[in-house]
Amino acid sequence: MLIHLIPKIFANPVAHPCELIDFSSPELGFTLLAGKDLMAKRPYLNKNYLVACRKAGQKAMDGVLFDIPTIPEMFSTVTRWMVNGQYEVTHEVVYQILDGEFDAISDDPGLWYGRCAYGDKPERKARWPVAVSGPGCTTWPYMEVIPMHNRAGDIFDILFDQRLLSRFENYPLHTIERERLLEEMAEPTRRFPALKDVFVLER
Repeated sequence: MLIHLIPKIFANPVAHPCELIDFSSPELGFTLLAGKDLMAKRPYLNKNYLVACRKAGQKAMDGVLFDIPTIPEMFSTVTRWMVNGQYEVTHEVVYQILDGEFDAISDDPGLWYGRCAYGDKPERKARWPVAVSGPGCTTWPYMEVIPMHNRAGDIFDILFDQRLLSRFENYPLHTIERERLLEEMAEPTRRFPALKDVFVLER
């Protein structure tokens, strides 16, 4: 099964510079360290987003890929960031896998939409969870330094002096076809992680 995750934080890079510390999952059994396994880059036009990706070359990529033998019913991830070189913040996401129909998942809502058939590509149905409402930019999981209160979903924040110290999110996901990820890899305008950069897990 291919798992595509995008650990990221939203903060002004001048006012609140952030650095990735690590990215881990107790259920999947990995801990990836910044500088050794991962790097943090800015793959989007909105440079307030800092995204963790595999440490491979210099290009900013959109998240991390994992390959695991079986589909889990649930797993969590924890991303730790250092803010302003002064304090640590933690972002925990609990992923609930809603079905076992296909052999891939992604926490990017842009890959959940239905699509009509065109060319040699088959028609695909929408994979949007009923419990997730709102546009993709408000529903995908991410950390913030100063919360903007425009997020949708099951989220619990701990703040101090109007700054976010930790965020917990429950995030339901339907499985998607592996081809959705492979097509993103083949698209030259996308900064999707390559299959050669996948982390293989023996779960």
